[in-house]
Amino acid sequence: MVAAQDDFPDELRALPIRLYYQDEARFGIINTIQRCWCMKGIIPSVKQQLIREYSYLFTAVCPENGTTCSLVMPTADTQAMDIFPKTLSELQLKERIILCMDKAGWHTTKQLQITRNKFWHILYHKIRK
Repeated sequence: MVAAQDDFPDELRALPIRLYYQDEARFGIINTIQRCWCMKGIIPSVKQQLIREYSYLFTAVCPENGTTCSLVMPTADTQAMDIFPKTLSELQLKERIILCMDKAGWHTTKQLQITRNKFWHILYHKIRK
């Protein structure tokens, strides 16, 4: 974390640095095709529609003190990822935040705006076989 000291503006140097780990999860439903009863010899005619409804939970946790920040979002994309760090930054104004994330597409895009008390760090995972 010493190397991260230079990544923040000078006026924030007195604030403590906190390390947060961030990830998101998808929760939702997929309806299933059900059986229906009918008289023997009759083939029922039932229209079906497969419905998928999801919500995405964005969460960051600081393992040092257990502080968390969570948001339920309708999508997991660049716009949602732009809202989440701003919310975390507003909740933790008296901290400099190093936010560790995986390499999801909406984490690595150049369209994200980094707030003044944030520093991004992308974790590079290797899949073990």
